[in-house]
Amino acid sequence: DRRADSAKESLEAQVSVLELELNKKAETQAAVEAVTKIEKTLEAEVESGKKILDEQVEKKKQTLKFKVAAQNLAAQRAIGKFLDQFATVRVDGNTENTYWVFGPQLPY
Repeated sequence: DRRADSAKESLEAQVSVLELELNKKAETQAAVEAVTKIEKTLEAEVESGKKILDEQVEKKKQTLKFKVAAQNLAAQRAIGKFLDQFATVRVDGNTENTYWVFGPQLPY
């Protein structure tokens, strides 16, 4: 009878240990899943942030291109107004490029 009680107590202790181990494994698995979910969320946020930054950089590039183009046009107009006093614009018949001819008007 005493042996049966001792065996029963031993089995109950083993069951308790196994339950604790199972609970720890379940907690560990839940923690791993939570960390994985957090990692995925962070990765998505980083990608979203990169995309937003790329779009902002592209917009800045376009703005700068337009500003440079406007400044170039303004500079060409200013140079053109200055050169109009001394030269004439001609168009090359073969390439259709324009160029300045300095000096008096030539007959060609």
